Amino acid sequence: MAQFDKEEVGLSYDEKGRLVLTLGANRTFAGVVPVRCFPLSAPSEWISFVDENGQEVFLLETLEDLKEDARKLIVEDLKRREFLPRITRIFRIEPSSEPSLWVVETDKGKMEFVLSTEDDVRQIDQKTLLITDSKGMRFIIRDADKLDRKSKKAIRRFL
Repeated sequence: MAQFDKEEVGLSYDEKGRLVLTLGANRTFAGVVPVRCFPLSAPSEWISFVDENGQEVFLLETLEDLKEDARKLIVEDLKRREFLPRITRIFRIEPSSEPSLWVVETDKGKMEFVLSTEDDVRQIDQKTLLITDSKGMRFIIRDADKLDRKSKKAIRRFL
């Protein structure tokens, strides 16, 4: 894959609302979809642009390599497609055995979900947990240290 200067990488939407990637003066790809290669550990690095067939047409090392207008456009596009509620408070987890009902507050509002097994809680780093409910919906706790005392107690066994 050829290297391009950030001045040569352009992003826009066409009249059909598809994302268009322009590389240099003569390479244009309509209908590309940006995909974060490492959405949790490096969300602003390694963005893959795939065509309508799922084939990668361009790999962006970091969002910082784009001009500001293109960077804003791609960040907004990614936000629209990615849905990962951030848990800010845990009201209760019942029962303490499997499966368990979780009642939580997220940045999207109050939610309830069923956790099939404790294996569905994955520790990403010292403070971050990724939780996948029984229907495949993912939730994240970005910094367990910032949770209130009751919430910390509820997730203590997962850290």
